[in-house]
Formats: sequence, structure tokens, C-alpha cells
Amino acid sequence: MSKHPPVKDFATDFDHTDPKWVANPFPICDALREDSPVAHTDRYGGAWLPVTHEGVAAIAYDTEHFTSRDVVMHEGRPGENDLPAPIGVAPPITSDPPFHALARRILLPAFAPKPITALEPFTRELCNELLDALEGKDVVDAALEYAQHIPVGVIVRMLDAGDYPGGARQFVETIAYGPGAWERLSPELRETFVFNASTWRDEARDPEALSINLDRLRPFSAPALLTLGGQSPPFFPLVVRQIAQRIPQAVTRTFPGAGHVPHLSHPDEYVATVTSFADEAAIVRGRREVL
Repeated sequence: MSKHPPVKDFATDFDHTDPKWVANPFPICDALREDSPVAHTDRYGGAWLPVTHEGVAAIAYDTEHFTSRDVVMHEGRPGENDLPAPIGVAPPITSDPPFHALARRILLPAFAPKPITALEPFTRELCNELLDALEGKDVVDAALEYAQHIPVGVIVRMLDAGDYPGGARQFVETIAYGPGAWERLSPELRETFVFNASTWRDEARDPEALSINLDRLRPFSAPALLTLGGQSPPFFPLVVRQIAQRIPQAVTRTFPGAGHVPHLSHPDEYVATVTSFADEAAIVRGRREVL
């Protein structure tokens, strides 16, 4: 559900989280193409939305005036610690020419037909197992009960087959940091991920590893800071959202451009955020004690 006010006019105030857009964006886009082929909004710090093929193509090919540095529409903007253009916060999807070609060359070997085909049999088997486990349920949360288990399951099966380097790389690029991150790690850090791969595999095999007892969070009444990266896998924001709904004084902070470990990839911003939160919590506590 959107936390913003309902949209009255998508041409001048569009919001991709609005319930009308989420339910069925196609009639809205059709109407915009007729009357406002480039919509605008002041939400999320201001944004423009081209809705015609011609408009999207013109922007995509005009890399002199437009950048792909941050491709996710959210409240934040890339900070000082985020990689600048033409690299972008999560290459290669956020990269501009000429770096984009270099980033693609680094990634293409891992995503070539042969290595991907090798992953296909047990990935299909895993997906079928997950779907079978949902049989008989009237309502299913596809993100939490299906999608979030696929990256973890694929990595575990790679480790079971003895491919520790491949499993470690998959973990780094699909869960921890993001696409292309493995090549940016130091040799020592790569060795650490490979060395710890078997421990992570055993943890992932725990049937309760991905479960959360949300009811036990209800009595918690102290201020709580929940953080996540803007480039985290889709299921992480869903988990954070559910936790935030159970903790009355929870505050969520998203780090644009970060993956699952913003405290490592954006340490200065993370320390500043935690420090600010702690200071504000202390001030509030002091006011309550005075009252």
C-alpha cells in the first residue's frame, strides 16, 4: 500500500505506488499517451515519466543529457559515497557509455548460454518444489513464500555440487552486494567468502532460517532503526516492511545504490544515519523523563 496521498492527476502528480497504478497501470498509460506523453511529479524529489516508445528511445540513446546512474525511483538520491557516472551505483544496469560496455564484458561470461544452461535443471527442480509446497493455499505471498527462496536455493545446490567459488560469487552478486560486485572485491575478501561458503550453506538448510516470528515483535516499544539498500533483492524490502508494521516506533532508512550490506558499501552514510537516529532517540527519551 502506498504511504503517499492518492493521485488525482497522473499527468502532473504520478506515483507508481498509487493503488490505481498498482492494480492496472495500462489504462493510465493509454490516457497519458493521448494527452501527456511526458508526465511529471514532485514526489520522490521530482521526476518525469515518458510513456511513448519514441520518448523512451530518445532518452535512452541521449547519454549526453541523461544518465542511468540511479534507475530506481525512490525517496533518496545517490550520495557522496555512491559511484558517480558513468559507473553508477549498481553497474552495469546503472552504467553509461563507455563504462557500460566494459561492465557487460565482465559479466557476460558468467551469464553466457553454457553456464546458465548448467544451472537450469536444478533451478527448475527447485522452483517446482517451491510451487508444490504452496498447493492448497488460497492466498499466497509470492515474494515471501516463493521468490525469496530461489536465489538461496540455487546457491545451496551449487555448494552441494562442490562449486564453492561459483556459489560464493552467486551469493555476493544476488544477495549481498549486487551484480558485478564479485569482480570488485579484493582477492582476500573473495577467499573469505569461499572459505565461509559451507557454513552459509548449513545455515540456509535450516528450515527456520528465513522465517520471522512477527508476533514476538509486538511487545517491543523502544525506538528501532531498520535499514536496507536501494539495490537489495526484492524480498528484503518486503521483510523490512513487515517488521516495521509490528514495531510502533520503527524508522526505516534506505541507502540508494547499496545492496544488502549498506554498512560495508556505504560506511560513512551508515554511521551518520545510526548516529543521527541514536541522538534523536536520546532526545525523545530525555523529554519523556522530564515529563
